[in-house]
Amino acid sequence: MVALGLQRLDQLLVKIKRLVESAVELELSVQQTGRPEVQVQEDSAKLRKKLEDIKEALTNAVEQYEEADQK
Repeated sequence: MVALGLQRLDQLLVKIKRLVESAVELELSVQQTGRPEVQVQEDSAKLRKKLEDIKEALTNAVEQYEEADQK
């Protein structure tokens, strides 16, 4: 069970790393051009929904890891 928790934690860390890298690329684009690249310009409601989905996924992953760690 602990191995499964560690595997999920590894997957979570990879996802977080990708999200951080994307945020850094977006920030650099904004700094260089004053606006984000065309492909990242999205409706703010869609972006909020994506952030909520990410938050929920992270919360669930942490809860699952903690539950697996307690067993």
